[in-house]
Amino acid sequence: MEPLDVSAKFRNAIGCIIRTKMVLDPMISDWPTVAEGRKEAMWQLLSRTFILPRGTQDKVKHYAKKMLGETFRRWKSELNTKYVQKGLTPFADYGDITPQQWEEFVRQKTLRNL
Repeated sequence: MEPLDVSAKFRNAIGCIIRTKMVLDPMISDWPTVAEGRKEAMWQLLSRTFILPRGTQDKVKHYAKKMLGETFRRWKSELNTKYVQKGLTPFADYGDITPQQWEEFVRQKTLRNL
């Protein structure tokens, strides 16, 4: 079992990666449609940030990609409930989201709720 402070830092790093413009944007409809190249870039960021015990890279990579997908879904859900459903914009909290991305995300969520 890993130390709690390490696992918390790992999860926090995953959340940070998901929210950065460099990696993902809210217009991506769901995790399976994220290009493998982007998923690999996220893994590379994580693997450069953490020192992994010898022989654990494949296992940690599998876990990281699973957590990235869950975090992506949770982030999009949060954008929907905290902003779209309340008629607000996320620009103050998520400055990397462009107005065009936001318009498309709102359109996607509004069409689903009709």
